[in-house]
Amino acid sequence: MLTAFVIEEGNLARLDDLGDVAREARILWLDLCESSTEERRQAEGLGPQRLPQAEEFEEIEASSRSYVDTHGLHLSSLFLRRSEGRLETVNAALVLSADRLVTVHEREVPAIRLLRMRARLMHGIADPLDLVHQLFEIKLDDLADTLEETHQALDAIGMESLHKTESDELGQLVARLTRFEHFNSKVRLCLLDSQRDLAFLSRHGRLTDEQQKQHDMLQLDTESLLPHCDFLFEKVGFLLQAAHGAINIQQNQTIKFLSVVAVVFMPPTLIASVYGMNFEDMPELSQPFGYPLVLAFMVVSAIAPYAWFRRQGWL
Repeated sequence: MLTAFVIEEGNLARLDDLGDVAREARILWLDLCESSTEERRQAEGLGPQRLPQAEEFEEIEASSRSYVDTHGLHLSSLFLRRSEGRLETVNAALVLSADRLVTVHEREVPAIRLLRMRARLMHGIADPLDLVHQLFEIKLDDLADTLEETHQALDAIGMESLHKTESDELGQLVARLTRFEHFNSKVRLCLLDSQRDLAFLSRHGRLTDEQQKQHDMLQLDTESLLPHCDFLFEKVGFLLQAAHGAINIQQNQTIKFLSVVAVVFMPPTLIASVYGMNFEDMPELSQPFGYPLVLAFMVVSAIAPYAWFRRQGWL
């Protein structure tokens, strides 16, 4: 899908007819989402920018994700995307020239979709850098909301963990904590990527005084979210340790019970084994009260270790 926006009377307006030559010259933003070959060819025909290929903005090296060439500034930025209860990251390429912003992404990016929806309500957009700042503001708002949701969920899990006693319940708790740790790692990755992108724009972007103020605020927001992200990692780690500790205690209780049963029944088993031997010279076998005496001896031999354990406080 190819979407174009122009500035009209100080506001962004969507350009529905890309054949309008007069308005094409004023295009401020081109957005390509899951674009076809024909749409990419059409977008490249609207300006001098060379559109990056999908494999280019999937690179992880800093020099490949942000650089300057004759077409302008190139950024590959990570965005969060929720899909079927999962949190994943999506790469989007930004090509920033003096008079136009081009965004390219192979999958729908919620932050860019929201920017398209808000475009008509934006006032005072003068150049592509203003759009980039708006995009990063939406991105950071989304990351902050995700951190807040994670924090609230971890607080609820922390209260639940006080009442979980069954192994199955604790196992489900560990699974939920692992999922939130995965979510938090995605948020941290996006924050670090935003920090790198904003630093790159600060070095190479030609910011006005007003844009510099907004840019400094975005950098401050990014830096303030990173410690919060680290705190959530520590909280997840603490809750995981607590859950594993509770599971270990339950396992120890089970092992303790089995050990006591084994020790309690060991003496009666020994006695039964001795008198179960088929030898002729066993005088107890001819005694009229031999069988009940042996049974009584077996009971006493079982009770004695149990009583000893109780006295020692091991049970």
